[in-house]
Amino acid sequence: MLETTECIEIKNNGRIYTDCMEFSLLRFLQLIMYDKEQLSNYMCSSYVQKELISEFNLAYINKHQISNKSTYIELQEFIERYPNIYPYSEYYLSNPEGIKQREDWSRLVSDRDFFDYYRNDGAELFTSVENILNFFNGFFSMDLNVCSEHHQQNLDIIGEKISSPTKSIRIKKSEPIIEVKQMDVECAMRYLSRPDFDYIKYIDDNTKHDVCFKTTKLYLWIDNYPYCWNLTEVYFLNSTLFDNKFLTGHSVILNL
Repeated sequence: MLETTECIEIKNNGRIYTDCMEFSLLRFLQLIMYDKEQLSNYMCSSYVQKELISEFNLAYINKHQISNKSTYIELQEFIERYPNIYPYSEYYLSNPEGIKQREDWSRLVSDRDFFDYYRNDGAELFTSVENILNFFNGFFSMDLNVCSEHHQQNLDIIGEKISSPTKSIRIKKSEPIIEVKQMDVECAMRYLSRPDFDYIKYIDDNTKHDVCFKTTKLYLWIDNYPYCWNLTEVYFLNSTLFDNKFLTGHSVILNL
């Protein structure tokens, strides 16, 4: 079992924000690749299935007859730089190396054209199931369809492909819970988690807009140990109001 934790504030090439989705993705990668016997015997684990990264990508490269290998090589280099998976959350909250690992990971997953971001400058990952699938498409070349009607099917594919005779992985998506609230821009900006002058221009406009609060839960069973991945999105329902309709979001994997 790996302990999980909330986000922390990180610095990423002059951009300061909290790394909730970034760290959730890192911890999820660790969850599917740690070895429970190593964890029990040595209080840390290596990434025991890291060869899958190159296997999936080389199969994709051969199938599509392309030569781009840079993305998965960057992921492998990160794992080589930080080869150990630690079970306790404290390591990732207060240990300088653990915090640096989180910042380096945030840099790795920033400025990618296959991800969606809250910020307008290629940082702060959007907290969605689509971005989880984008991660496996971008770094594992899995060719997953990110449309919502295919989410469960593709989460099943991830679990099947990553599982092994010694490791069982299952993922179940709940139906999203959506609450819509009427707010003017000034009120909505209280949820804003990025610098955005587009919204500020309308701060004196008293027009009410529909703001959605959407929560999706992913139930994870890693070697039959249960976790719950909570993904929350806050956004304007009308996507044509602003260049970026998203206000904020939150992601955390919980131990159950």
